[in-house]
Amino acid sequence: MPSATSTAEPCVPLSWWTKQQWRRNAVVFTAFGVPVGVRVSHPHIVPHVLQRVPPGSQPGSAKPKRVYTVRLRKRSHHSSGLSSKHAHSDGPSDDVLYYVRAGNCTLARTPILAEALDAFESDLQIHVANRCKDSIFVHAGVVAWQGRAIVFPGLSGSGKTSLVAALLERGATYYSDEYAVVDRDGRVHPYARPLNIKLAKGGFRRKYQPELFGKQPIPIGLVVITRYQENGRWQPRTVTGGRAVLALINNTVSIRRQPRAALSTLCRAIAGVRAVESVRGEASQIAPLILTEME
Repeated sequence: MPSATSTAEPCVPLSWWTKQQWRRNAVVFTAFGVPVGVRVSHPHIVPHVLQRVPPGSQPGSAKPKRVYTVRLRKRSHHSSGLSSKHAHSDGPSDDVLYYVRAGNCTLARTPILAEALDAFESDLQIHVANRCKDSIFVHAGVVAWQGRAIVFPGLSGSGKTSLVAALLERGATYYSDEYAVVDRDGRVHPYARPLNIKLAKGGFRRKYQPELFGKQPIPIGLVVITRYQENGRWQPRTVTGGRAVLALINNTVSIRRQPRAALSTLCRAIAGVRAVESVRGEASQIAPLILTEME
């Protein structure tokens, strides 16, 4: 397992860019053993890009198979130049457009920097999850409780982020709201990116970092197969290991690229582990009950 997975740093510091002495505003870094290249057209974009690379990324020199370009361009001839305020604004600009490309594929073309960075981050995460040779990436929320991981698989929109936040408020340790990173020995490593909380008013998101991040790989203690349902009643029933593996496989990024490795790794990870399934209501009400299931 790459040493990068043991870090609890949620992002790359700005000094990382400076020390690398980027040529032509480009750099190669390694995320979970996967080399990636990034180019930018404007120096003021640099700190924003570095905030979006996978946690634990390190400078690298291996030739990347995927190179991203984040470019800021003037949209009209009335704009005399590119000021730093454009690159620091999360709102739309009448003067510039942000382009994000992965190789020859355009991922985003937008006047809003945050949207461009979201497209970059989303594609980058999937690329790393698909190409990682040392671990299996499962879409899941993960927290640690009493030295073991609680894993609840689910894609975006399934409510796993709100459940992670509720469990953190009960004293659990944060590992991820995006991926359960499972190594070949069946242990879960942290993917400690800043936690996203959706706000009901205006649909905006605010990011904050929990005080405690998991630092060490830990075994799985409980698999929770659940989804939010309005007025849903928490009535957990114990399910078989086969059902738990299927739920994990259905959310595994690289299942088509490496099906055998994914299956063997996940079977090893949940051997002898209890798994429960139920719909749920509000996360704040269910969190203490899930911790009770662990105990």
